[in-house]
This record gives sequence, C-alpha cells and structure tokens, in this order.
Amino acid sequence: MREAVVVGYARTPIGKAHRGSLNMTHGATMAGHAIAAAVERAGIEPGEVEDVTVGCGYPEGATGENIARQSALRGGLPVTAAGLTVNRFCSSGLQAIAIASQQIIAGGSDVMVAAGVESLSLIEGPGKNRSNVEEAWLLQKYPEIYRMSMLQTAEVVAKRYGISREQQDAYALQSQLRHASPEQQAILRDEIVPITVRRRVVAKGSDTTYEETATLAHDEGARAGTTLDGLAGLKAVEPEGSVTAGNASQLSDGAAAVVVVERKFAESRGLKVLGAFRGFAVAGCEPDEMGIGPVFAVPRLLARNGLSIDDIDLWELNEAFASQVLYCRDRLGLPNERFNIHGGAISIGHPYGMSGTRMAGHALLAGRAMGLKRVAAVLTHGGRFATRWLSPGRNASQREGARLEGGRVKAPVGIAKAYDAFRSDGWMGMSMPREVRGSALPWAVQFALCEIWSAGDAAFNQLPALTHGVMVALEQHAPEWMRRGWLPRLVSGEWTGALGMTEPQAGSDLGLLRTRAVPHDDHYLIVGQKVFTSWGDHDGVANVLHLVLARLPGAPAGTAGISLFAVPLLRADVAGVAGDFNHVRVVSLENKIGLHASATCWMEFGRDGVGAQGWLLGEANRGLACMFSMLNITRLATAVQGVGLAERAYQQAIGYARHRIQGKPVTGGAASIPIIGHPDVQRMLLTMRTLIAGARALYLYAAAQLDISAAHSVPAQRAVAKARLELLTPVAKSWCSARSVEVTAMAIQVHGGAGYVAETGVASYLADALVGPIYEGSNGIQALDFGRRKVLRDQGQALRELIVELHGQFRARAEEEPQWAQPFAAVDRYCSLFSTLVDLSNQRWSTQPSTAAAAASDFLDFAGTLIAALLLAREAEPDGPQANAEPLAVMKFFAAQVLPRCDTHAAQVLAAEHVVQAAFLVD
Repeated sequence: MREAVVVGYARTPIGKAHRGSLNMTHGATMAGHAIAAAVERAGIEPGEVEDVTVGCGYPEGATGENIARQSALRGGLPVTAAGLTVNRFCSSGLQAIAIASQQIIAGGSDVMVAAGVESLSLIEGPGKNRSNVEEAWLLQKYPEIYRMSMLQTAEVVAKRYGISREQQDAYALQSQLRHASPEQQAILRDEIVPITVRRRVVAKGSDTTYEETATLAHDEGARAGTTLDGLAGLKAVEPEGSVTAGNASQLSDGAAAVVVVERKFAESRGLKVLGAFRGFAVAGCEPDEMGIGPVFAVPRLLARNGLSIDDIDLWELNEAFASQVLYCRDRLGLPNERFNIHGGAISIGHPYGMSGTRMAGHALLAGRAMGLKRVAAVLTHGGRFATRWLSPGRNASQREGARLEGGRVKAPVGIAKAYDAFRSDGWMGMSMPREVRGSALPWAVQFALCEIWSAGDAAFNQLPALTHGVMVALEQHAPEWMRRGWLPRLVSGEWTGALGMTEPQAGSDLGLLRTRAVPHDDHYLIVGQKVFTSWGDHDGVANVLHLVLARLPGAPAGTAGISLFAVPLLRADVAGVAGDFNHVRVVSLENKIGLHASATCWMEFGRDGVGAQGWLLGEANRGLACMFSMLNITRLATAVQGVGLAERAYQQAIGYARHRIQGKPVTGGAASIPIIGHPDVQRMLLTMRTLIAGARALYLYAAAQLDISAAHSVPAQRAVAKARLELLTPVAKSWCSARSVEVTAMAIQVHGGAGYVAETGVASYLADALVGPIYEGSNGIQALDFGRRKVLRDQGQALRELIVELHGQFRARAEEEPQWAQPFAAVDRYCSLFSTLVDLSNQRWSTQPSTAAAAASDFLDFAGTLIAALLLAREAEPDGPQANAEPLAVMKFFAAQVLPRCDTHAAQVLAAEHVVQAAFLVD
C-alpha cells in the first residue's frame, strides 16, 4: 500500500497584522518563500513537484485568484506544477496536507507541496469584500453563521460550558511561558526561514506613515513578560464578557509549507522522513459554538485507527480562544503535559489559513525533541530505580548469594524485591514492539539503562539482559502462537529467559555439543546438560524460558547440525499459562568468585528416558543462525555490564580520593592533603574516566547501528549499519570488558589497603568484572571472529569505510576549531598505521593463519582503542568554548595517555611470528 510521508517543512515568521513587518507582503510572496525553503530542505528538485495545495481562510484580494498557483510559481516551481486553493477557514492549512497526502496514497502523485497562508493585513478591514454574503434561507435558519463574530461564539462557549475568566487567563499564561521555553526556541530556529520585506510603519506620536526594508526572523506576537496579574488587568472585549486580547489569538500574517511524498520515493532518494500521514477526520458543530469541532472529530479519527487518547504522545490544537481550547482539551481528556507543549496561537499568532500547516510541521519537529526529552526522562527514572532498589542492597545481596533449596533457586531478598519493582515499573519490555506490549524504545536507550543498572548491581542486570536476548530470538524466529502467547509473558517480566549453550565437554566449541532433540507429537523431547547458565532458575517468576541448542536425529556433525529450541522450565500452554514439571532441573550452582547474587546453573534437561518438552525455533539445523540473531544483543550487553561496573568503581574511587587525607604535596607544604591532590592518583582517576568514556562511546555507537539496521527507511543505510554492527560487536564486547577489569583493578589501587578488604566492597567490582572477558565467548575468540570473519570477509572494506568516515568528521572539527588540532594529529597517525595493519592481517589469514591468530587480540585492541578515540571526538557540541571544554579535555588525555597503547599493539602484531616460533616452550 502506498504511504504519504512528510520530508520537508518551513515557515515564515508570524507577523502582527496591520502593525507588523508583513503588513505589505502579498500572500504569494509569503507562501512562495515557505514553499521554496521546504522544497530545499526536503532535498528534492523543484521540477519534481506535481501539485501544490494551499489552504487560505480568506481566498480573496492578496490571497485570491487561486493563491496556490501563484505561490507555486513565486516559490520557484516550474510552470508544470499545478495549484489548488483550499478553504476550511482555520483548518485550511491542515486540510491542504490531508488532500496532498490522500492524492499520494491514491496514486495521483508522488511529490506534493501542501501550504497555508493568510495576509490579514491586506484583507481584513474595510477592504474586505462583504457584498452579497448573506443567503436568505440560511439567514433565517442559522443567523449566527452570518451575524456572530468568532469572538462572540467564543463567549458562548465560555458561558455555556462554565469556563471562567480566571481559567482562560491561566491558560493564556501557560501558552506564553511554554512558547518562551528553551525547547521551543530551539525548534523555532529549525522551522522559521527569515524573510526580507518592505513594511509600512506609523511614526511614533503622529499619523505619518513611511515604508522601510526589514528582515523578519522571529514571531512578532509573543509576550515573554506576560504575568497573571497583567492578564487579569485587561478589559474584556464584550460587555460582561471574559475574552480579552490576552486570552485570545492575535490577528496575524504568515505562511507555512510541507513537502509530502510517497514513502518509496523517499527511500529511493535517501530523504529524511519527518512523519507519516495516518488519517484525517472532520466534524461540524452548532454555528454559535466556535472551534469545538475537535470534540467530535478526534474520537472519530481515533476509532478509525484503533487508537485511544493515551496512544498519542503529542497533541496540537489551535488556540483561537482560550475558552475554546480549554473546552476541547478537558472534554477529550487530553493530558496537559502532552498538549500544546510549546504554546500556540495565543502566544505565537494565528494566520487562519497558515495555522494548520504550522501546527502539523511543528508537531513533527516537537515530536523529535519530545522523543529526546522522553529519553532523558526514561534514563532519569532508570537511575532512580538503581538508586532506590539496586545500589543500597548490592553488598547484602552479594553476601547472601543465590541458593539452591528444594530443587529451586532462591534469589537474595534484595534481588527479589528489586525484581518485583522492576516488573511493576514495566522496564523489561523497553525495546520490544508495541504489538507485544513493549515500549518500542531504541536499543541505545535500553543499553544506557543497563549500564546504570549494572552500576547498581551487575548480578541483577544479568537477569533482564539475558531475557532481552531471548525476546529477540522469539520475535524473529518463533511460530506465531509463541509470539502471541509466550513473548508477552517475557515482555511483562512474568517470565524471564536463559541461554542453554555451553556443555561440560564442549565449552566454546559448540560443534561438540551432545544435547538431543527427538520429535514427539507437535513438539520435541530435549535430553542433555548445559553449564554456565546464568539465571537458569529463580523463585521470583512464574516460569523461565530456556533457549537450548540441541541436535535432531540424523543431523550433520559439527555446527551444521545444531538446532535451537524453546524449553520452558515448567510446562506451559499456548497462552503461556504455566503448568507442571517439564523435566528441567538445576543440578547445582557454580561457586563463583563474583556475581554471587546471580544464579549460574548447571542445568539438566530430561532424565531416565523422559525428555523436556521443547519447540523448534527457526529452521532445523539452523540453530546457530537463529542464535546469532540475539548474540549481538547479549555480547553488547556484556560490554555494557563492564562499563557499568567500571563507572561504579570510578565513582567510589574518586569519592574516596577526595576525603582520604594522606601525604604532603610533592611541591612542598606542611599539611597533609586528600590523596586526590597527588599526581599519580590524578593519573589513575583520569585514566579510569577516559577509558570509561571511550568504552561508553563504543557500545553506544554499536547500539545505534543496531537501531539503524532495524528501522532506517533506506535499505542501503540499513545494510551499512548491519555490517558495522557485526564488525563492532566483537570489538565492543572485548575492549569494554577488558577496560572494565583494568578500571576496577585501578579503583583498588586508589583505595590502597582499604580496597583489599571486604568492607569497602571495591574488590567485589573487580571480581564481578572478571567474568566479562570470558563471558559470551572469550575475548580471544572475539578477536579471532573479528579478524578472520568480520574483517577478512570483505578485505576490511567496511572497517576502512568506518575509520574514514569518523576520521573525516574529526578532521573537519580540527580544521574548524583549532583546539582540536593536537589530539587530531595523534589520531591521524594511528589511522594510517591501522590501515597497514588491516592489510597485514588479511594477508596473514590467507598465508600464515597461525601468525594471524597470534596477533588477533592485539589487532582487535588496536581497533578498539582507535575507534574509541575517534568516537570521543564526536561527543562535543560546537556551541562555544565552555560546551567543548570537558570533552576536549577527555579527548586530549585519551590521545596523550591511552592512544599510545596502539604503538605497543602494533609492535606485537608485527612481531606475532615469534609467538608461533616459540610455541614449543608451552608444550
């Protein structure tokens, strides 16, 4: 089915009618200005526009004679672009978008422009054509349609529905304050296109007028200094009325335009999609009630799309009068925090035909900003969860540990309480689609939250991290009944997930696994054992769903004969209702050096000739392919866990260093000082901080590739992101987990003897971090995968393209901002050296595989260090010296103190043949 999407939006500033800067500007000039800018921003050629629809409240005079066709030509479109003028008064601009979108959906066009314009300065007043307006029958039946002004109908709404003057003034103040917010001002810079015009000015203190040239770059009507007392002091326009100049919209001039195209057209051109058209509804109301049509139209539109009020994140409703907008908001039950969040016509102005187009375009930009704001709010709440439920009880949970009692795992009390709160807050399904009751947040956001929770308690975070991977496998490979019945149980947190991969005799060599799967009725019977199964069982959930690798009868040997099965701990029906024992047992718990609060289980599936019920995921003998769809998730989660532990260790170390008094300054002095004043301690703390920053940048960039590979509208961009994700996953997993061990060990060093005793808890961070380099495939295996598979398969092309792109961005920054030149020079040298190492690695894998394998870990560490440095250079916004100061300092330290490690890695890569030559020493 064809789909209409918006790919460009622009508008003029809004001028005060009669007294403002646009009081001499023809409608075609304003609308043409907006159209030209919208087309340019969309990135299409003017000749590709097939039709232009323009909404106008008063299509006469300066906006008459088919203003749409005039505006198209004035906006630089060729004569082949047609024009249609639309009038639905205040919703004319919105109707123009609907017509353009519907024409695209119906196949009439691929590229349309929809606009709205009003020039009240040149129309409203004595010159407006009022001849022969009234029709006799209508005048008798509905006199208010002719004889009542909009202001009078607004008074009717206020009186009929009990909306007080105080309520209207309070709303007007809210509109003004929201318009003045920093978020709104930032969006205005993105949507307004300044316009240079001739304007008529009345000289102060006289009736003399003159003309001048002026450039209008902002909306003229907003009153940032509005107060409630000031609004209360205004006189009502009507005797005994409540509508004032302060709680009503202003008479205004302006124009706005959007470019609407068919989605496949946008994808073929790589155009940025701002939003998609989903529907349009209209409704009439009594002629004496101004502007309350949304009360009837909105429910109709929601019902047609199967939505509710709560499903909409952002509402924009015209503020012609405060009485009208308040009635609509409250009657519909629109939440105020998601309603006209940046103000509206009361603050910004209301050119009738323009407003619908402006509101639609603004909603698209505001929605993007709101999404960022929502992300910040989600991260804040995630931090509060960690502060309340995880961090305070971590050490107690570590001491208590997970226990095996009566054949079931009993989680520590603190972990159990935290998980109950976790489920109640709805955290588990953050990145899952809304169709399975998830929140559809980006993976980058979820991983950032997991870092926070790992810092709170890494043992707890393993539970949702593993479940996220299981959910991805079910979403992509499970049969439909399982996606409907079982996946929502995982999303809600009622069930959790675990991975059954490793076996005692197989370790990382999955080709040696022996677990069997025998067909039986509509399922399979699974028999075998798995080790190192994190959170394979616990008493805080209704069920645990294991993903188990096993062999079917007659399957090929090695990895080619492995299939993937979903095996619940307890039997479950198609709806996910847990039943009785499924012959899945926890044989024992591993006695680990860290992460004591999480249960690492030795699992047994089936016994005494009775197997555990399991269901095939994906195709037979394609289990590893199915498993790899989720391994990017779990391996990135390992990187994230490492960064979280490192961050917690750093925070404790710097807090200790600030308060531990010991030693005198090396520069002299009699008094002892906090150890943070000693240069070597400063070196350690700075190294910790910059390594964490580099690791965080690395995993977040990889997570962004995961999101882009799944959701980008352009297939080519999805393919690039997928290649980068596969390339960066082993790098992020290895580099971040190794740096976690380094940072947590350094935290012990900062504490000195206090770091080695259990009371401070610092040593436990290192114990927890040590699993990272061996978890989800050891770092040595990741290095082999990186060099032999990910880099060699395209001779390093994807890796080179990534380095070239990031290097080019850094070069541009260094050329524009001289303070970045020094760290760029350091990075520049290592980029050249790395290109040589890529060639050498590829050559060795073809001719000297043993030497290539010996060099693989250093080759990966070089890549991780260099990419982390390049990503750190992207983090500072170029908004001035203060904004750049901290990221620049981090980058300079990283370039001076961390990046030179690449010299060592390069030397070891070059000398790797000595490893092979001396291998007899370890025989």
